[in-house]
Amino acid sequence: MLFCSLNYRTFVRSRTNYILAVGIIFLNVIILLVNIYIIRNGFRVFEGGLNFSTLLMISNVFIFPAAGTFFKNLRSEFIMLALNILGIVIAILGTFLAFITITIQC
Repeated sequence: MLFCSLNYRTFVRSRTNYILAVGIIFLNVIILLVNIYIIRNGFRVFEGGLNFSTLLMISNVFIFPAAGTFFKNLRSEFIMLALNILGIVIAILGTFLAFITITIQC
């Protein structure tokens, strides 16, 4: 019964939240730098720069639940785990979009 106790489940959930939160923050730093690059170089609206910038900003929203994971009262909540899983998926897709935006020049 060691692996089925409530404390073990809470420990695993908070540990998973920490790992996901660090991954989200790391990927969002990359996405934020690319977003600043897009805005700074002045991509035109019809070139897709504004659309890509908006999509990358949506990915940056998930930095707030990731930062909330490091507070003690939100650490083991299931909703934080769900938001972090959704955030890591969107951050990976955002990083892929950022990579495409920087490397492909039409």
